[in-house]
Amino acid sequence: MQAEKSRLEHLFAVLFALCICAGIVICIVVNGNFSTNIEKLGSDTVEKLNSDWAQVTDAGAVSVTLPANIKTEGGSATLARDITAKKGTQLLVPTSQQSLSAFIDGRQIYSGAEITHSVFGYAMGKAFNIITIDADVTDAKLTLVFTSQTVFKSFNENDIYIGTPLGIIMHIIKSNITLMSMCFAIMLIGILLLLADIVLRVAGKLKKNSGFGYIGIFAMLSSFWIVTDSVMLQFISDNLSTMFTMSYFTFMLLPIPFLLYLHTMLEKGQKLTSALCCAAMLNYLITIILFVAGVALPYLLLMTHAVIIATAVASVYLCVTADEKQSGTVPSRELTYSIIVLCITGFLALISFYINPDGRYAVVFCIGLALFIAFLIFGSARKAVLLLCTNVENTVYNHIAYTDTLTSLANRVALERENNATHQSAGVAVFCMDITNLRGINAKNGYGAGNDILREFARCLTKAGADGNYRTDGDEFAAVLYNMRAMDVTRYVSRLEACVSDYNNHALLPISYTIGNAIGTSGESLLKLLDDARQMRTAKGR
Repeated sequence: MQAEKSRLEHLFAVLFALCICAGIVICIVVNGNFSTNIEKLGSDTVEKLNSDWAQVTDAGAVSVTLPANIKTEGGSATLARDITAKKGTQLLVPTSQQSLSAFIDGRQIYSGAEITHSVFGYAMGKAFNIITIDADVTDAKLTLVFTSQTVFKSFNENDIYIGTPLGIIMHIIKSNITLMSMCFAIMLIGILLLLADIVLRVAGKLKKNSGFGYIGIFAMLSSFWIVTDSVMLQFISDNLSTMFTMSYFTFMLLPIPFLLYLHTMLEKGQKLTSALCCAAMLNYLITIILFVAGVALPYLLLMTHAVIIATAVASVYLCVTADEKQSGTVPSRELTYSIIVLCITGFLALISFYINPDGRYAVVFCIGLALFIAFLIFGSARKAVLLLCTNVENTVYNHIAYTDTLTSLANRVALERENNATHQSAGVAVFCMDITNLRGINAKNGYGAGNDILREFARCLTKAGADGNYRTDGDEFAAVLYNMRAMDVTRYVSRLEACVSDYNNHALLPISYTIGNAIGTSGESLLKLLDDARQMRTAKGR
């Protein structure tokens, strides 16, 4: 049985993979053979402005090619280069933890990403500075002054673009479309998991916590962090401090639902997951206190990263070292793989962040998160298929165990099981019927004719409308009526006689039977009533 389940499991996995491959092939073929000739919005109207920069310092000018790590002096850095551009042309200058001022030939044309008022500690993340050149310029001196809002002695400056307003906007959209699409998909999955958890709880189908709710919350928090960290919300609200604060505090909350999910899924290591959960909440509380006290949020990152690293290491450890001998503590392969993938991508995202804080580290985490959820969904689907197959097998086995194969009525084993069941009934009647001279019919006309008699009588029993019909022996049948009254016995006998008479009117071999019944109270043994009905039937047949 276990081998059959394993083969079925692998079969569905292979079929699933083939479905994915078929979809990919179809999309590739469509992409190569169909064309709609729709004009795309111009993306070639932007170009990188990365060369010929010079960092202006007190000691002189140093040539710089972007992207580059820029050293600051007193928290400020100045980049300059010659530029020729038409009026209305825009510059796209990304910044992180900095304010920016732009000058052309000494005339200021832009000042942005500045905090004008702060009650608590400093809080501002990345920003897209879109600078419009307000007049035609030829060989003019463009100067960008970056002012750090922290005491960091350097910052990473990424690509700077120049182009038309439409080109700049299209570049921003295209640069973030993959991340936003993945983020939207993850948020949608999170909502569906939360709804599934709510529906299962309302329907009473959850005997214990399924973990769907925690994973749903984790997915939604992750997608919200990615959105707020991506700066795309800058085009909805220009309050970058609020966006950065939301992103930071959402990021600190991420380990909590993940640890609660592990706490639910694993029986071992619950003390460890509880301790890490408390550590994450304590870190959250301490960060709030320090922020209100005036400490800048970027200085508090190490505490949050330490909690996340501890969570990742503990998660992998708990899944890999789960005791296989204890039932219920073994995580599925998908759970183990998904946690390992998520932790690896989380580590890579942290490494990418420390190498380049302004880079696309969120994409790495987003990919890991998508794989994490995909593994879990695949595992859930696999378990659902196996459960369905098990239910079908149980149904088939029950049918074989409790059904008479010749007449399709329930057998004596089913009657014995019914005898042990509890029924709320005002009264119960048990009928015992016996086909007369069945042996003679078999001897004279063959067993096929006798089987036809048995099947036709079973059909008449079903048509008569009892609550339960059984073939208890070779030529003996039983029927059970619940919540019956005295007149119900007469009506049932009349319906059975009418059905048998209709058959006998056109049958070559008519059905002949004897019947007896016994009436009892609710809870009385059906087998005892069957014996009483059998005695009554025998007495009638004499």
